[in-house]
Amino acid sequence: MGRHHWEQNQGQFDGEEPVGRFRLLLGRGALICVVLAVLAWLSTSLLLSPRGGGLEPLAEVPLAGTLPLLPQAPPGAVPSTRASTGQAGASGALDPSLREDVPAPTPSTDLLVIHVAGAVRDPGIYKLPSGARAYEAIEAAGGLDKDADASSLNLAALVQDATRLYVPRKGEQPGLQPPGTGPGISQAPPGSGEPDAKINVNTADAAALQELPGIGPALAANIIDFRSANGPFSSVADLDAVSGIGPVMLKRLEPLVGFR
Repeated sequence: MGRHHWEQNQGQFDGEEPVGRFRLLLGRGALICVVLAVLAWLSTSLLLSPRGGGLEPLAEVPLAGTLPLLPQAPPGAVPSTRASTGQAGASGALDPSLREDVPAPTPSTDLLVIHVAGAVRDPGIYKLPSGARAYEAIEAAGGLDKDADASSLNLAALVQDATRLYVPRKGEQPGLQPPGTGPGISQAPPGSGEPDAKINVNTADAAALQELPGIGPALAANIIDFRSANGPFSSVADLDAVSGIGPVMLKRLEPLVGFR
């Protein structure tokens, strides 16, 4: 009797143990499901509404093709170095250190001594740069006079050193001018010791005398009057006796006048 009662009680205990274990596992599984559900809900809420409000649209990201293009230089234009170097001043001029050193052209030191005479406003002796033309010599002498006849002149002719450029007046015969390097331009012949076409003060009239530098109508009249009263001049020194002519003018007239 006693053994049967103990075995009956033991069988009762053995049947209750699986039921309790099942309940424990079921409770743990339910707890895990609840935790996972809460985590899923929190994750979804944070993703869809990080600030607790409604859904906000994402900001539009500009595509590469919609970016503004930089201005392009026109064909053949040289890119400016101002932006790349940063050396430009407030006035926009480049730093002198960035400029290429370009040697300045060396002016010619050769000068031509030309006697411009005839129908010009200020006849006389002028110094012109090498390669000067006839029109430049006339411009140096003040330009053509109102009664000048330049139709027989080659204004584009090159003038040479120690030459005389004569501008004829209206009515004068160009053929009467001494032969030279061109129309109206006379040059000393080779081997001669003095320039050609000197003005003969013993035969020249008032107009011819006024071609000499510094001689105007009054002084030309004094020369003619002195020549008529005292005879022809024999040298430059004789001109010193004419009223209005001094040592400075004699020095200027010496290479330009003749007495034959």
